[in-house]
Amino acid sequence: MTVTQRDDLSLYRNGVPDLIVTLMLVLFAMASRKAESVAVESIDTAQQTPQDYSVCIHSPPRAPGLSDPDTYYEKFRVHGEIAFITICLRNGTLLKTVAKKRVLEHKMHALNAQAELAEREENVAGVRMANRTTADLKAWQAWLQGKLGLFPTKDYLERALKETSERLRGLTQRHYDPKRVYITYQTEQAQRKCLKAVETERVAVSVARRPRMSRTTGLWEEYVAKLTGKEVNQEAVIGGSVCRIDEAEEPSDVLWENIDASIVQRAATFALSGFLSGAFLAGSFFILRAIFEAGFIAAIFVALVNALLPLVIRVLTLTIEQHKSLTQMQASMMFKLVTARAINSAFLLFIITSDEEQLESDTLTKILSILIADAFTGPLLRLTNLPDLFGRKVIAPKAKTQAEMNVFFQGAPWNLAERYTDMAVNRVRRRP
Repeated sequence: MTVTQRDDLSLYRNGVPDLIVTLMLVLFAMASRKAESVAVESIDTAQQTPQDYSVCIHSPPRAPGLSDPDTYYEKFRVHGEIAFITICLRNGTLLKTVAKKRVLEHKMHALNAQAELAEREENVAGVRMANRTTADLKAWQAWLQGKLGLFPTKDYLERALKETSERLRGLTQRHYDPKRVYITYQTEQAQRKCLKAVETERVAVSVARRPRMSRTTGLWEEYVAKLTGKEVNQEAVIGGSVCRIDEAEEPSDVLWENIDASIVQRAATFALSGFLSGAFLAGSFFILRAIFEAGFIAAIFVALVNALLPLVIRVLTLTIEQHKSLTQMQASMMFKLVTARAINSAFLLFIITSDEEQLESDTLTKILSILIADAFTGPLLRLTNLPDLFGRKVIAPKAKTQAEMNVFFQGAPWNLAERYTDMAVNRVRRRP
């Protein structure tokens, strides 16, 4: 290696610019965070929602009378006139079963509508299709019906509806303890008065800095009171225990069917979703290693995988993970998307190439073609919107009911996690 080549690889020529860019990115991220906080506060002040009038009592103790709204009315009416008291029970399984029954009823309605339409049009094949049974399906169709509910037939839907209804009757007979209690006041002033009254001794430790486990109960406040010799604020004591009471979330942000999910359940489902995402990337790695020498094909493959990742991550998150709010769900999706796209676009390429080939012109050309393809493929796929176009032009005209057809005219689904991931990845791509 010549002196010129050594100078080209020196820390001053290569490391310092990277460090400066990294520092600039950190400063930009900090400034963006501050600007976001200001914007959120401005929007929150300009718009009046139920959150501005409500307080939330988290995990009240299991004690007699705490399922009765009058118990909370008598305690909290001293702060102002109360408009509503909403008690959310630990009945997530019940809510999910009700939703499942509703879906089955919609499918049955669509199947009956299909049969009626075929009879009016004297379509013998259509009548036979609408009235077929599970025995008429092929073996692979029957297997998918039993596992995923695909290819629904009338007898399958009738059995599923009967089983779901029986289960629902059993679930409605159970007793459910409160998980959260929302108290909505008539005025924002009353809400602020209540929040100030129920503040507990925290010894200058803010809610954000407390251990996460203690943020769901009042154990932290009790511990601090014993540690400092101060008495617990009795305004926050309900049923003999200190409760965490704070400003309520936006109603549209809460996933009501998951609010009773324990931290163990949420961690287990998150780990399973992450494992399946890793398995998807492992498959991508072996395919990429096999086709890496074909530069253009490898570039298109990486770009297509990155375009498919939001769909894969979204399906895994919605079907496996349990989150208490949409915000937590979006954060989980963004974490997995950023990690997966970084691994697929950079880390896999790094481990595929040997140390001797990493700085060769052919390798750098292949990597550059992958980055260019990845930068344009995703936006072009969104611009053409082929899945929605296919649904509206091909599938929608064959729909048997208005509700079934309307599904294809709702627009392309999108989520904040995917958009934020695009911003983060594109920002890194622009590094010199």
